Amino acid sequence: ADTLLLVCRLFKAGQIELHANGAKLLPGEVFSQIDGSTKLNRVSVSRRKTVDKTDIQSVRTLARDLFGKVAPEGEDDLHAWLRERFNAQSSELAKWAALAATGSYPGATDIADLQGVLNKLIANRDSFAFLNQIVGLKADLVDLGERYTRLETFFDKQKPQWDALRLAY
Repeated sequence: ADTLLLVCRLFKAGQIELHANGAKLLPGEVFSQIDGSTKLNRVSVSRRKTVDKTDIQSVRTLARDLFGKVAPEGEDDLHAWLRERFNAQSSELAKWAALAATGSYPGATDIADLQGVLNKLIANRDSFAFLNQIVGLKADLVDLGERYTRLETFFDKQKPQWDALRLAY
Protein backbone atom coordinates (compact mmCIF):
# COMPACT_ATOMS: atom_id res chain seq x y z
CA ALA A 1 0.00 0.00 0.00
CA ASP A 2 2.89 2.39 0.76
CA THR A 3 4.47 1.66 -2.61
CA LEU A 4 1.17 2.27 -4.36
CA LEU A 5 0.78 5.56 -2.51
CA LEU A 6 4.29 6.62 -3.56
CA VAL A 7 3.59 5.71 -7.19
CA CYS A 8 0.36 7.73 -7.11
CA ARG A 9 2.16 10.74 -5.64
CA LEU A 10 4.87 10.57 -8.30
CA PHE A 11 2.21 10.26 -10.99
CA LYS A 12 0.29 13.25 -9.66
CA ALA A 13 3.52 15.27 -9.43
CA GLY A 14 4.10 14.54 -13.12
CA GLN A 15 7.39 12.70 -12.66
CA ILE A 16 6.23 9.30 -13.95
CA GLU A 17 3.73 7.92 -16.44
CA LEU A 18 1.46 4.92 -15.97
CA HIS A 19 0.56 2.65 -18.87
CA ALA A 20 -2.02 -0.11 -19.14
CA ASN A 21 -2.78 -2.22 -22.20
CA GLY A 22 -0.22 -0.23 -24.19
CA ALA A 23 -1.92 3.14 -23.61
CA LYS A 24 -0.90 6.01 -21.37
CA LEU A 25 -3.31 6.43 -18.47
CA LEU A 26 -4.97 9.77 -17.82
CA PRO A 27 -5.56 10.90 -14.21
CA GLY A 28 -9.23 9.90 -14.33
CA GLU A 29 -8.37 6.38 -15.50
CA VAL A 30 -5.75 5.49 -12.89
CA PHE A 31 -8.03 4.37 -10.06
CA SER A 32 -9.92 1.89 -12.22
CA GLN A 33 -6.59 0.33 -13.24
CA ILE A 34 -5.06 0.04 -9.76
CA ASP A 35 -8.23 -1.09 -8.00
CA GLY A 36 -7.57 -4.78 -7.37
CA SER A 37 -4.44 -6.87 -7.54
CA THR A 38 -5.22 -8.49 -10.90
CA LYS A 39 -5.57 -5.15 -12.67
CA LEU A 40 -2.56 -3.69 -10.86
CA ASN A 41 -0.29 -6.30 -12.43
CA ARG A 42 -1.09 -4.92 -15.90
CA VAL A 43 0.03 -1.37 -15.07
CA SER A 44 3.57 -0.37 -15.98
CA VAL A 45 5.55 2.63 -14.76
CA SER A 46 7.96 4.73 -16.81
CA ARG A 47 9.87 7.94 -16.25
CA ARG A 48 8.10 10.86 -17.86
CA LYS A 49 9.75 12.80 -20.66
CA THR A 50 9.44 16.54 -20.18
CA VAL A 51 9.53 19.33 -22.71
CA ASP A 52 12.44 21.76 -22.59
CA LYS A 53 11.66 25.13 -20.96
CA THR A 54 12.62 27.05 -24.12
CA ASP A 55 10.19 24.93 -26.17
CA ILE A 56 7.41 25.57 -23.66
CA GLN A 57 8.07 29.31 -23.88
CA SER A 58 8.10 29.09 -27.68
CA VAL A 59 4.73 27.29 -27.67
CA ARG A 60 3.31 29.84 -25.21
CA THR A 61 4.37 32.68 -27.51
CA LEU A 62 2.81 30.90 -30.49
CA ALA A 63 -0.38 30.30 -28.50
CA ARG A 64 -0.57 33.99 -27.59
CA ASP A 65 -0.20 34.89 -31.27
CA LEU A 66 -2.82 32.36 -32.38
CA PHE A 67 -5.46 32.90 -29.70
CA GLY A 68 -4.73 36.40 -28.36
CA LYS A 69 -4.58 35.12 -24.78
CA VAL A 70 -1.75 34.27 -22.43
CA ALA A 71 -1.31 30.50 -22.16
CA PRO A 72 -0.55 28.67 -18.89
CA GLU A 73 3.06 28.00 -17.94
CA GLY A 74 3.15 24.32 -16.94
CA GLU A 75 3.51 21.56 -19.50
CA ASP A 76 0.31 19.72 -18.55
CA ASP A 77 -1.71 22.91 -18.17
CA LEU A 78 -0.45 24.21 -21.51
CA HIS A 79 -1.25 20.90 -23.18
CA ALA A 80 -4.81 20.85 -21.80
CA TRP A 81 -5.36 24.53 -22.65
CA LEU A 82 -4.20 24.09 -26.25
CA ARG A 83 -6.21 20.89 -26.73
CA GLU A 84 -9.31 22.73 -25.51
CA ARG A 85 -8.72 25.59 -27.97
CA PHE A 86 -7.97 23.24 -30.87
CA ASN A 87 -11.08 21.17 -30.09
CA ALA A 88 -13.19 24.33 -30.17
CA GLN A 89 -11.69 25.32 -33.52
CA SER A 90 -12.25 21.81 -34.85
CA SER A 91 -15.94 21.90 -33.96
CA GLU A 92 -16.31 25.31 -35.64
CA LEU A 93 -14.57 23.97 -38.74
CA ALA A 94 -16.96 21.02 -38.81
CA LYS A 95 -19.92 23.43 -38.89
CA TRP A 96 -18.32 25.48 -41.64
CA ALA A 97 -17.43 22.35 -43.62
CA ALA A 98 -21.10 21.39 -43.71
CA LEU A 99 -21.97 24.82 -45.10
CA ALA A 100 -19.10 24.78 -47.63
CA ALA A 101 -20.09 21.27 -48.78
CA THR A 102 -23.37 22.66 -50.08
CA GLY A 103 -21.42 24.58 -52.73
CA SER A 104 -22.94 27.87 -51.69
CA TYR A 105 -19.97 29.02 -49.62
CA PRO A 106 -16.22 29.24 -50.28
CA GLY A 107 -13.37 27.81 -48.25
CA ALA A 108 -13.85 24.04 -48.53
CA THR A 109 -10.16 23.35 -49.24
CA ASP A 110 -8.96 25.65 -46.44
CA ILE A 111 -11.38 24.00 -44.02
CA ALA A 112 -10.18 20.52 -45.04
CA ASP A 113 -6.53 21.53 -44.63
CA LEU A 114 -7.13 23.04 -41.20
CA GLN A 115 -9.23 20.08 -40.09
CA GLY A 116 -6.48 17.66 -41.11
CA VAL A 117 -3.78 19.44 -39.10
CA LEU A 118 -6.01 19.95 -36.08
CA ASN A 119 -7.12 16.31 -36.07
CA LYS A 120 -3.48 15.18 -36.06
CA LEU A 121 -2.71 17.49 -33.14
CA ILE A 122 -5.81 16.59 -31.14
CA ALA A 123 -5.22 12.86 -31.61
CA ASN A 124 -1.93 13.19 -29.72
CA ARG A 125 -2.77 12.68 -26.02
CA ASP A 126 0.81 12.75 -24.75
CA SER A 127 1.87 16.24 -23.69
CA PHE A 128 5.54 15.70 -24.61
CA ALA A 129 4.78 14.56 -28.16
CA PHE A 130 1.97 17.12 -28.54
CA LEU A 131 4.12 20.12 -27.61
CA ASN A 132 7.09 18.87 -29.66
CA GLN A 133 4.76 18.47 -32.63
CA ILE A 134 3.61 22.07 -32.20
CA VAL A 135 7.24 23.26 -32.07
CA GLY A 136 7.90 21.39 -35.32
CA LEU A 137 4.81 22.85 -37.01
CA LYS A 138 5.29 26.40 -35.71
CA ALA A 139 5.57 28.10 -39.12
CA ASP A 140 2.68 26.08 -40.54
CA LEU A 141 0.50 26.85 -37.52
CA VAL A 142 1.02 30.59 -37.96
CA ASP A 143 -0.19 30.28 -41.57
CA LEU A 144 -3.08 28.04 -40.54
CA GLY A 145 -4.02 30.50 -37.80
CA GLU A 146 -4.30 33.29 -40.37
CA ARG A 147 -6.42 31.08 -42.62
CA TYR A 148 -8.65 30.17 -39.68
CA THR A 149 -9.10 33.87 -38.85
CA ARG A 150 -10.16 34.61 -42.44
CA LEU A 151 -12.68 31.76 -42.36
CA GLU A 152 -13.97 32.87 -38.97
CA THR A 153 -14.44 36.42 -40.23
CA PHE A 154 -16.33 35.19 -43.27
CA PHE A 155 -18.65 32.71 -41.54
CA ASP A 156 -19.28 34.83 -38.43
CA LYS A 157 -19.51 38.31 -39.93
CA GLN A 158 -19.72 38.28 -43.72
CA LYS A 159 -22.04 35.31 -44.30
CA PRO A 160 -25.28 37.39 -44.18
CA GLN A 161 -23.96 39.76 -46.87
CA TRP A 162 -22.83 36.74 -48.93
CA ASP A 163 -26.31 35.22 -48.66
CA ALA A 164 -27.91 38.51 -49.69
CA LEU A 165 -25.61 38.85 -52.70
CA ARG A 166 -26.24 35.25 -53.79
CA LEU A 167 -30.00 35.82 -53.48
CA ALA A 168 -29.77 39.05 -55.48
CA TYR A 169 -27.64 37.35 -58.14
